[in-house]
Amino acid sequence: MGPGNRDTDPASEGIDSENEGTDPGRGTESDAHDTTTPVDADHDDADHVGDDAAAIDAIGKATDDDVTDDAIDAIDDAAAENGDVAARARNAGLDAAHGEYVAFVGSDGVLDRRAIELLLHALIKTGADMAKSRWERFTPDQLYAVSEVSAEGAREPESVTVFTDALEAYQSVFLKSVRVLGDEFGHNTEARYLNDEDWGRLYRASVWDDVRLPESIYSPELLAAGELYSRMSKVADMDVVLYRVLDGDADERRRFRYYHDRFTAGTANFRFAFDKGILPARSYYTMVTAYEQAKSAPDFDVPEHQEQFALDTAELEELRGKLTLAQRMQCMGARRMRLFEESVKRILPASLAKPTYSPDGGELA
Repeated sequence: MGPGNRDTDPASEGIDSENEGTDPGRGTESDAHDTTTPVDADHDDADHVGDDAAAIDAIGKATDDDVTDDAIDAIDDAAAENGDVAARARNAGLDAAHGEYVAFVGSDGVLDRRAIELLLHALIKTGADMAKSRWERFTPDQLYAVSEVSAEGAREPESVTVFTDALEAYQSVFLKSVRVLGDEFGHNTEARYLNDEDWGRLYRASVWDDVRLPESIYSPELLAAGELYSRMSKVADMDVVLYRVLDGDADERRRFRYYHDRFTAGTANFRFAFDKGILPARSYYTMVTAYEQAKSAPDFDVPEHQEQFALDTAELEELRGKLTLAQRMQCMGARRMRLFEESVKRILPASLAKPTYSPDGGELA
């Protein structure tokens, strides 16, 4: 993939860390139980959103050693009935914020001490609408080491890459293999990688004008991604790690609603990109994968879910029909490659399958 319009300062294009995207089947992208909270870059504290009493009560019925199906169902029901806490928290923060810049931090993330400083400098210097950094995952036993390094503050970035086609980059630069090969050939493809998350970035507040995350839905950032990226005339990427996120074990026991919500977000972004003349390869992967995974949900045979699945089937065929044969082959090929990448990660030893934090390439004690 070509790098698009970009300006690299200086010429160095090294990748500082594994910047692996997350897999929709693993639940590590935006989950209904994530409790991220928006932070105004001008240090205006957003109002705290009250805890979801129903969800907390449901969680209290389960222990770490005995997480029953009934408890999991109760948590999901509470999330569905009372809305996604993370989305409501971020929306409340956006409503309260009145500065020129907005940043978000997740409850499972560690923000580097210099994050806002470096992101703001890149934003002002380049005139971009969003500045982003690289990020890493870490395991619970690495928390203290990560906290210490984050408190010390990151180095100055060696390169700042600017590109102008954010929506196209979001749809096309999502395969790890493409990013690695692109970097090998000097295209700095990793810099153009955009995931569905909102942490590790600094936005001009105007990007979020009249945009709020949908509540009572899994993966709210995924549904809003297309609209947000389409509003960005320029994005600045820095080759420095400013955000580290806890790599927790995902619960594979997903109910039908989880997959349906991801399917809905995938179809919405598919239509958005297609209407703008952009091949929706990433959204094709999202919607088809969620559609196939829905069949494995333990509540798939519930009559109302069968009815919804029939509607999803019709919508999937409608969207596939919009693609030319060549476009469909491209989307299918990208999806198969992504699934292959995920299968490789699953068969690798745990130490290699998951990107983990290691300062300066060393090992953590």
